[in-house]
Amino acid sequence: MFIYHYSPLLFDTLQTKRRRGAATAEEIRKAQTQAVRILQPGALYVDHLSFFFEPIPSEILHVLYGHDHPVWFAGSELYEYKVDASKIPSKSLYEVVESPREIAALDKFVADNNWVDDDPKLLKEWFAFILAEKIKWGEYGNDHSKLLLQIKNAQGTLEENFFKAVKRDDFKDNFKKYAASVSHLMLYPVGGEVVVSGVNKVTIGSKKRMIIR
Repeated sequence: MFIYHYSPLLFDTLQTKRRRGAATAEEIRKAQTQAVRILQPGALYVDHLSFFFEPIPSEILHVLYGHDHPVWFAGSELYEYKVDASKIPSKSLYEVVESPREIAALDKFVADNNWVDDDPKLLKEWFAFILAEKIKWGEYGNDHSKLLLQIKNAQGTLEENFFKAVKRDDFKDNFKKYAASVSHLMLYPVGGEVVVSGVNKVTIGSKKRMIIR
């Protein structure tokens, strides 16, 4: 099974921002603060790589998002990094984010608590609740076999997730984000690096892939 990372930049290998020396002291400090805030002190943003569970539907994203999106606009050129999930370093922390179960849980939590304004107490309750649920679902942890199961179960759903995301009431609020309401993987690889099996060049608005290596 493979997972896919996208970037406008071409790298010899995939490394986290901290590993490749691109994280400033201020970014690391902010990442530490954020990790504590979301009750995940071991999950620093500068130590993760983001992946989709299958290749993006590059031929339709510009239609869904339009020319104002920072990534999914027609003509946007990206490198598609293909990673063999079996070669992810053992005991690497992972989190499945924006999964259908998480989105459904958030919508219910918001409705049940009439959560319409900024409320630090409710936010903390949400973070504690969803972390416990994700551990129970296998969507958070460092068990490699559970990670592989999450990848397997998510494959074949990406295009549908994009269509559902743009129909949500909060779509405009999250428009500029990379994958709001679209299930993807945040991987915190041990050693800060993963092996790349292949690289393609992709242009948004086209199905074509140009093999780089």
